[in-house]
Amino acid sequence: MKKYYRTDLGCEKSLKEKSKYNLNSKEINEISCIFLESKASKNTESVIIYTGKTYMYNDDYLHSVTDTVSKCLKELIPEELTSGSSILICGLGNRNITADSLGPYVTDKLYPTVTLKYFVNKVYLLSPGVEGQSGFSTFNTIKNASTISKCDLIVAVDSLCAKDPERLLSTIQLSAQGIMPGSGVGNHKNEISKKTVGVPVISIGVPTVSDLSSIAKNIKMKGYYVSPSDVDICVDSFADIIASTIEKVFYKTGENIKITNTPAHF
Repeated sequence: MKKYYRTDLGCEKSLKEKSKYNLNSKEINEISCIFLESKASKNTESVIIYTGKTYMYNDDYLHSVTDTVSKCLKELIPEELTSGSSILICGLGNRNITADSLGPYVTDKLYPTVTLKYFVNKVYLLSPGVEGQSGFSTFNTIKNASTISKCDLIVAVDSLCAKDPERLLSTIQLSAQGIMPGSGVGNHKNEISKKTVGVPVISIGVPTVSDLSSIAKNIKMKGYYVSPSDVDICVDSFADIIASTIEKVFYKTGENIKITNTPAHF
């Protein structure tokens, strides 16, 4: 029987797709990371970080995960991005479906800095929902928001699909190649990348679902998706980590300005 599976994770792609990359594994803060380096450009295009189910660990480990993700994210930021840039953070997905709510949960935990003069970067937030809710395509909404904000970088956060159920809710993937919303579950939308929106796009995602056909090894199960029973707790935990990472990397204050009692979220 023909093999069939869906995945958004670079480390799970076909041998033909992976042949374009050098896969380098290393540990940061004793956390396993896989770096996918393009053989053509020699640039790191994606990082897959194996974290385990983060809500099961103590605060020290959560701080280590945030620090690891922050260091990996900094490696993917374009060199031309300067201090004082405009960053558009996009939380993709449907907040009404738990397994698809990671993106909106992250933007809920952040705040825009556009009107706060003591921040170096201008951070904009957008949670466009899905086309079935608003009638507007995610791509067009983000492209228009990018034009209005004149942003220098887009960071898109979304839920992903994994082939291996052990990766579910235990992995964070960062990619400098943008994102194609819905591709993991066969609901392909327009690609959101520098090629299509005109500015660099970094995606951050966590696999929350797996195609049942991959688990059962039966193509007749194609189109059925499963999530672990603790998906709600895990999504909230990862949303905290990703929001904290974004704050750590992009929410810079002026060197001579001392901020006290700055709210973590609104």
